[in-house]
Amino acid sequence: MVRRRKTASYGVAFWLFVLVGVGVGQRWLNRVLNGLPGRPVLLEQPLSTLPKTIEDWMGGDIAIDTRIMEVAGADDYLARRYVGVSRRDSVGVYVAYASRPATMIGRHPDKSFPANGWLTRGAKIVQLMRPGGKKLECRIYYFSREDAHWEGRVVLNYFVLHGRHITDPEEFSGPQWRQPNFARDPAYYVAHVQVVAVASDASEYEQVEAATERFAAASAGNLDALLPLAGEAKSGDSIMSAEKSP
Repeated sequence: MVRRRKTASYGVAFWLFVLVGVGVGQRWLNRVLNGLPGRPVLLEQPLSTLPKTIEDWMGGDIAIDTRIMEVAGADDYLARRYVGVSRRDSVGVYVAYASRPATMIGRHPDKSFPANGWLTRGAKIVQLMRPGGKKLECRIYYFSREDAHWEGRVVLNYFVLHGRHITDPEEFSGPQWRQPNFARDPAYYVAHVQVVAVASDASEYEQVEAATERFAAASAGNLDALLPLAGEAKSGDSIMSAEKSP
C-alpha cells in the first residue's frame, strides 16, 4: 500500500520549472507568437470544470500564480492533487492547454526535469486500458535527485493534439503549428497532461507508477470531454502519428 504523500510535495515552487519549461529561447518564441494578430481560442468548458471526484479519486486545487502560466504560454491550465480513497494513493495532476501548439515546444519532462537538476532513471511507453475498452498510450519517466535526502518522481505524460492522443512532442514542432489560428478553428490546439507521483525511495517506483496509471486511465474520458474532437482524427489531417520509444 502506498502511504499518503505530503501536500507540500506538490508545491508551486517545484512545478514552476515543469510548467514554464527550459529557458529564455522558449520565452522569446512566446513573445513572438503573442505579438501576432488574433486572440486565443478558448475552451468552451475550461479545464477547471474537470470533476474533482473521478471514480474513487478526490481532488483539490493547487494554487498557481497566473503569471507563471502566462510565461508558460498556456491559455488554460489545471493543477490539482488527487487522492485515491480506496488505496490512499496520491498524485499531482497538471494539464496545460494552448491554442497555439508551438508555445508548448520544450514542455516535456525529458527536457524540463534534467534542466533543473533531476537525473533521468528511465522512460518507457505504456498502453493503458480506459473504462469502456479504449486504449491510452502514455510515456512514463523516472527521475531522482539527492540534495539533503533522496527523492524521486514518476511522471506519466501525454499530449492531445488536434483531438489525438500522442506521446511525441515532435508532432507539433513543425512550421504548420507555429501559425496563428486566423480561422479560429477550435481543433487547432495542444493539451499537455502530466500525472506525477512522489517516491521517497527507489523501491517505490513501481507502486507509485501504478498510481499514475490508474488515475490517467480513469480521468482520460473526463479530459477528452473538455477538448475539441477528443479521441478523433480530423479527416484529411496532414499530421501523421509517429510514435517513438525512448
